[in-house]
Amino acid sequence: MRRILQFAAVAALAGMALSGCTANIFSSMDPPPDPPSDANMLESATTDLAGFLEDVDTYLDDGTLSGDTALAAATALSSTYTDAGGTFTVAPTSATPEQQEASARAGTIRLLSSDDTTTLVNNFSSLVGDLTVQDDTGTTTLTPESALETLFADTAGDIAEFTAMLDVLSAAANDFSFFAQTDPATNDPGFTSGEEGDIAQMAVLSIVVDTARGLVSDADLYEIVNGTKTFDDLAVTEDPLDQLDAAGGDLNNILTYVGFPLDETTNP
Repeated sequence: MRRILQFAAVAALAGMALSGCTANIFSSMDPPPDPPSDANMLESATTDLAGFLEDVDTYLDDGTLSGDTALAAATALSSTYTDAGGTFTVAPTSATPEQQEASARAGTIRLLSSDDTTTLVNNFSSLVGDLTVQDDTGTTTLTPESALETLFADTAGDIAEFTAMLDVLSAAANDFSFFAQTDPATNDPGFTSGEEGDIAQMAVLSIVVDTARGLVSDADLYEIVNGTKTFDDLAVTEDPLDQLDAAGGDLNNILTYVGFPLDETTNP
């Protein structure tokens, strides 16, 4: 039951702002100005992160960020707390407020960088209905395979496109992990309630998929999302959805921040 409530709560929070967030990136009425170069964004993030965060808000509002430019902006933001391989170069507990904000911004920008990843985010809401379907014992009938099929519906493409999407999700999961470990429930970054909802939903999505990616090869995961293979076929006993029941950890930190802790001691 707790898993059903957690998914429903995250989706409800995200619904308050998702349409506005995607509109900022993709729906400018006028042609957007020329985007800044990757090198300029990287230099700006490195030399003046607070200023670059303000620039990012402007880029989002005027429609400058999309596709590779959006990913370059996210990379510039993440460069202030990770190396090129994604290893944290700053202890999250010692992060500045700007680095904390940068990590959440980077994760959300990555997941709204293309039509396919935006569709993936929107597909997340479909899981709420699936989670409320229960068998005679009151157990949800959702399986990790059916969850992944729902998430990747109409987005998987060919294996190369799928792998590229996984790379974006894994990078976003790393961003949200850094954010989670800054303990945002205690060190409030000051996001609006709508932004909190976006962060929560996208963190769950990216971390669950990245967990699944760590259990099997990308080629096998591609078959799983297309319904031609199961985790059982691969002798995998771990369930990536168990991330939603784990007391403690990154998702618990983020969901505690938005008011829905996974820890049974505080949210039985």
